[in-house]
Amino acid sequence: DVLLAEAELARTGTNWRDAIPIFERVLALEPDNVAAILGRVELYTTAGLKSTALATLEAAVARQPYAILLLRAYAGELRSAGRETEAFEVEARYAALRFDDSGFLGQMVELAVARRDGSGAERWLGRLLHSESDGAWVRGIAAKTYRSLGQQDRARAAYTRALAMAPEDVPTLRALSDLYGEDGDREAQLRLLRQIVALEPQAKDVREYLERIDAPGLRADEAYAWPPERFLAMRSAPDEGYARRTLRNLVVTTVFPNGLASRFHQVVFQPLTEEAAASGREFGFDFHGDREIVQLRAARVYRQNGKIDEAIESGEGAANNPAIAMYTSSRTYYVHFPRLEKGDVVELRYRVEDTSPRNEVGDSFSDIQYLQSDEPMQSSEYVLVAPTSRAMNIFASPIPGLVRETRVEGDRTIRRFAIDKPPPVAPEPAMPPWSEVLAHVQVSTFKTWDEVGSFYWGLAREQFDVDDEVRRTVRAITKGLTDDRAKVSAVYKYATRTRYVALEFGIEGIKPRRSAQTLARGWGDCKDKATLIVTMLRELGIPATIVLVRTKMRGEIETDPPSLGAFDHAIAFIPSLDLYLDGTAENTGTNELPAMDRDAIALVVNEGKPKLVRLPSASADASIARRRAQVTLSPDGAADLLIDTQVSGVFASDFRQRYFAEGTRRERAARDLAADFGSVDIGARGVEVGDVDEVEQPVRLRVRGRTLSFARLEGDTWSLPAGPPQHLLTEYASLSRRRLDVVLPARFAREDEWVIKVPQAAKLVALPTPASEDGPFGSFAVTVESSPGKITIQSRLSFKETHVTPSNYAAWRSFCEAVDRAFGQRIVVGR
Repeated sequence: DVLLAEAELARTGTNWRDAIPIFERVLALEPDNVAAILGRVELYTTAGLKSTALATLEAAVARQPYAILLLRAYAGELRSAGRETEAFEVEARYAALRFDDSGFLGQMVELAVARRDGSGAERWLGRLLHSESDGAWVRGIAAKTYRSLGQQDRARAAYTRALAMAPEDVPTLRALSDLYGEDGDREAQLRLLRQIVALEPQAKDVREYLERIDAPGLRADEAYAWPPERFLAMRSAPDEGYARRTLRNLVVTTVFPNGLASRFHQVVFQPLTEEAAASGREFGFDFHGDREIVQLRAARVYRQNGKIDEAIESGEGAANNPAIAMYTSSRTYYVHFPRLEKGDVVELRYRVEDTSPRNEVGDSFSDIQYLQSDEPMQSSEYVLVAPTSRAMNIFASPIPGLVRETRVEGDRTIRRFAIDKPPPVAPEPAMPPWSEVLAHVQVSTFKTWDEVGSFYWGLAREQFDVDDEVRRTVRAITKGLTDDRAKVSAVYKYATRTRYVALEFGIEGIKPRRSAQTLARGWGDCKDKATLIVTMLRELGIPATIVLVRTKMRGEIETDPPSLGAFDHAIAFIPSLDLYLDGTAENTGTNELPAMDRDAIALVVNEGKPKLVRLPSASADASIARRRAQVTLSPDGAADLLIDTQVSGVFASDFRQRYFAEGTRRERAARDLAADFGSVDIGARGVEVGDVDEVEQPVRLRVRGRTLSFARLEGDTWSLPAGPPQHLLTEYASLSRRRLDVVLPARFAREDEWVIKVPQAAKLVALPTPASEDGPFGSFAVTVESSPGKITIQSRLSFKETHVTPSNYAAWRSFCEAVDRAFGQRIVVGR
């Protein structure tokens, strides 16, 4: 018994083949043990060895002709092999021994009905009802049988009896409603259909059938759409210098009691230039193919001459990103229009319906809809229709002109958010993500972040399991280590080298896989890697927890209302070290949190006792790129270079990855140095890179080369760069005024020391002027020392802030100008 239990545990684990030798041990002790035989047969079938499985069963049945479990399995294997007659004979032997097997009896009832054997069907059905008279599903089989035999009254009675046992059994309700429909009892049919919709709002076919009967024409949410004459009246308005404008943007979301939803969209846009007309021929939007369906209700082009054309093509395709090994259930639905002309008006109406059997996130609901765009809009509207019994926590951006209306109709509350002519948001260089700057409405049924964290912990808690393979791996990678920090580093290094592959289908879009499964497969996504890190550290006695993150790539979001949909990433947290670890950050040390995580909003799950935090953003001193360049100038303006670089902190992982492959190091080094030193010729052994696997140490790079264009001839003098030029004004302050924040990737610093050796006969005509500044945005300093034949320039640039508000932009621009001016100085040397 112990061996069988051990074999079952192995068989249902990640390495199911481990069960085979255990079953062999059982059979050595007891050759006719049925459980072991069936276990081996199942493993053979799993491995694709169907002939071996069938032969094993045949031999076992020959030794034990009255073993009912063996007979049943044997019949199943015979049938899967296409040996129907033999399977039927074995099933008859099985039925003689096990007269109360309802599954087999139900199969025989169906077979008799298929053969139009009425008496046989009655006989087998009577036996089935006698063996399991209290089962609702048995009554369903009886009703289906009576219906097939044309006995409508007995079928209705059986369905009614089944519903008395299971009043919310939707398949039975559907079957009985169909039966009433066949009999012409429309009132009873509609009563049952309405009951189905109340139980399963995602039953789209039933809902649409009821809507066609109860309210012919447009569905209730589609009544919010504008008729053509209303938006066509706007087509002649001035274009305001934009290439395209939206005349109407409407979203109506209907939420059902279980949190699933139906969404209706009306989008009306007008290309105002020939280029916009060409690019506007295709319209696309994303949806989840595994749980949503799309219904295109209208796609029309209103020509300026009054003609109306319909879309001629539509379709869908996967929205995966193989470049980063991400595969999801998201798909893109697209509509192709006939050739568009400048001034044409395009109208689309489409629906996106939830169709999954259940809500993957309990009965919760969350949504975010944007009321603005980077192009002019004439009307933007969001309507939320939800059960009055469901509390909805809502945030709406305080944009001038926004109209909010709430009304109750029966058991539904309708909330409307509308704005006429919301101002377009013009994109700016180095701006925040669109989610931060566009007016929007955010909805969630979660009341507190405690609810969010508790729900997620309930979803993920079983995934932090440990098997023998996990234990062996943990011991192996931490062998000889006694310090907790060293152990954490070893575990983190192992997790980051686990291959990143994201298969986010259904619930696995938010629920991590079991840590033992991730380790056995050797791949996982962000939440899988975070779960693996947490599990391994717990096995070492180091407390850790998973953390949900809204990365800086997606931008800031309101912390009220709380929502699980706010997050797009997962990492790990070690409280004892106050350390956050991102398992997807390859080639990264434990102190090198990626830029996308720094200063991001995060929820530390903490085993269902969550805490909303902002992830740390280290100072510039923790992320420094240091470079020492020795430049030996020749009389012809060329120069020999010896450059030592050391990078630590936020950008070190990029550097390690860039210089990991030996075959591309020379090319990449030449490209990186060209901006400061001109075209650089690097010899075959001109690049030396430190051990990039030592992720806890700074990256080191040494380059030897020669440049022919270091000095620039200006009359009778040479002009040389006095250090690395900066272009902050171009990158971060190119506009005279700003409406949006300036966003830098992270706090970081750069230190350079250039030692320039000039020919002894050369005369120094001009040297850079020392400059420095220490302000709220950052600091810089440039110092110069000269001696006969040598000039030493030391420079440092450091950033204290990652966001600059429009009110501080003028001061920021002045800082950028000062940096560019100080770092752009040159040395002038006489020939």
